[in-house]
Amino acid sequence: MSGKLTLVLGLAGSGKSHYFENHLSGYNRLFDGNYAELLGLLRSGKYCVLTELKYMNPANRDPFVESVQHAVPRVTIEYVCFENNLEIANSNCRVRSNKPNDPLGTAHIQNNTIASQVYRYPKGVTPIKIHVLPPPRQPEPVKTPVEADALALQGRLRLNDENMHQFGQFMAKNAAVFERYFGVRLFEGSLNVYVAEPPSLSADLDARRPMPSVIIPKAEMVGNVRGDGHGWACTLRGPKLPRDTACWIFRRVGSTVSRGIIELLAVEELVRPNQLDDKDPVTILIHRPQPTR
Repeated sequence: MSGKLTLVLGLAGSGKSHYFENHLSGYNRLFDGNYAELLGLLRSGKYCVLTELKYMNPANRDPFVESVQHAVPRVTIEYVCFENNLEIANSNCRVRSNKPNDPLGTAHIQNNTIASQVYRYPKGVTPIKIHVLPPPRQPEPVKTPVEADALALQGRLRLNDENMHQFGQFMAKNAAVFERYFGVRLFEGSLNVYVAEPPSLSADLDARRPMPSVIIPKAEMVGNVRGDGHGWACTLRGPKLPRDTACWIFRRVGSTVSRGIIELLAVEELVRPNQLDDKDPVTILIHRPQPTR
């Protein structure tokens, strides 16, 4: 009794190894250099699989098949062919993880470029569509110590808020007070940001959740008709900002600014130098105050 030879044909990255593992795992998988072993297995009735790239070309495949049939007259030969889709195959070569000797797929892509030009399906064979491999999952970015110990808020700038001008005047009157408590001379004006989540943000800040890093007693601020002033050190990020910007959220208890609006203070002016626009997206990382030693 003679054996059976299955020729699995396809470009690198088309899924030949996956097909073998799932459909032909009981077969003997050989390579072209094992011709004598192949004939011996077929003569003893074994099932064998060959996946040589060169047999995609009928100029190489036809003489090989004829030689096997001549050496093992009653052998059964069948074909499993994957479609000749160079784009998908090369894409799979770039993302697959089972070829450690060619992690970027460069060598296999070069071979594919040549093989695709001469790949012809055997007569009567319907090729299998190549499954597109998804890109590898990216690892979660490692948070810096600052990010790991911060509360992140997502918001959009509100540059047309009518309270901005009034608050700039308030800061001008209290420039010395702010400098004393914040330790730096601040730009006289605020950058207003609308933060939708959490909806309880204003109430949380009034209740000192999280704990502010700066507290200015209400009596020390000229013209203050609200409560104590609270400041939270934070980092501002945005697509138009060239770098992370240190700033502070500032809120007086009982402030009447619109719901969801927070006021940011910084050492430098941010709007005009960075060409910020209304509704630009930003991220605010509120830092927890460091314990005193």
